Amino acid sequence: MPDIRNKNVAISATEMVGPFQEEYYHAVVDGFEVPYIKLRKNESDWDLVVDGRYSVTASGDEMDRWIWIIANAMAIAAGYTSHGEQSIPTNPFHRRLIGLSQQEFDEVKSEDHA
Repeated sequence: MPDIRNKNVAISATEMVGPFQEEYYHAVVDGFEVPYIKLRKNESDWDLVVDGRYSVTASGDEMDRWIWIIANAMAIAAGYTSHGEQSIPTNPFHRRLIGLSQQEFDEVKSEDHA
């Protein structure tokens, strides 16, 4: 280790750490890649990494359910109608809204549970 008190030694805050070449999988829904998502297989589960910063570990069955909703949520947050083939940019000034009364909501809810 260099003696930092020696005036002939340059001090640098830069470090080379790595290499970082991990095996990962791309998340794909209906043939379309989900951007910003990488998957890593660990012992018995999967690590889902979003944007290289956030991760969660879950089983393969859980990932199958989560990735679809994550893909659509990310697409909608980015201003598209959905993820995949039917995805088109949305115009926030051209949206129709439909209101349901409490009775209509209860009817739809009861049909879903029938």
